[in-house]
Amino acid sequence: GVFGGAYLPHIRRANFTHLIAAEAIAHQSRPAPVTAVRDLDGDGTAEIEIATPSMVLWIDPARGGGIIEWDWRRARVNLANVLTRRAETYHRQLIEVRPEQRGPDAGHDTIHTTQVRVKEPGLDRLLVYDRYRRASFLDHILPREVTLDRFAAGEIDHGFAGRPYAVELPKSRGATHVSLVRASEARLDGAAAPARVEKRFSVEATEGILRAAYRVTNTGGASLQARFAIETNWAITDPASSVRLDGAPAPAG
Repeated sequence: GVFGGAYLPHIRRANFTHLIAAEAIAHQSRPAPVTAVRDLDGDGTAEIEIATPSMVLWIDPARGGGIIEWDWRRARVNLANVLTRRAETYHRQLIEVRPEQRGPDAGHDTIHTTQVRVKEPGLDRLLVYDRYRRASFLDHILPREVTLDRFAAGEIDHGFAGRPYAVELPKSRGATHVSLVRASEARLDGAAAPARVEKRFSVEATEGILRAAYRVTNTGGASLQARFAIETNWAITDPASSVRLDGAPAPAG
């Protein structure tokens, strides 16, 4: 809508705050860690939930084996509260906007307007759509000379991100780890590069720590010259947030 709607992070954050608090109350009767497999988001495929007293993880094997929700119970925040860039109906109007509609002085609209006005030319060039659902711990095997701009524009073929992963579940219901694996081909400068990616998520239930371990194997007969990248998308919108990378302070933005 005109005023942002679900695109505004504070609106989504407020809803998650109450949902996480309510779920924590419901789980007070079973404080032990629980691992469950079921369709959590109604998309027709099963996700994996690891729930502990400190956090709740939702892992989506069907779409890259990434973390699509990470509820930090103490702060009542979903660290994976991000949106996927998708095509919207009004984007077509933005592309087709007439010259007389450009600029802030082109008239006044209400929330019921059927027209889209732009404040500056060229905004349509910022319309970039994701090929897969945004999540964290999505895997990429990239050409060595890849640039950040090409990656951000979605020009790289994705043999792993957004694709199905096989799951190895622990036998114990109270276990706090899960392993995922996918064997596929990355496209490196037009050539197929077969590889196998294995990853394991482990939750330290008492310490509130998530650990991710990876093993990448070249399954082809030729030498593999590439970059292995792990994409993460975190809902950190406050510039004053405390973020540390490799033990050192880093900007939140």
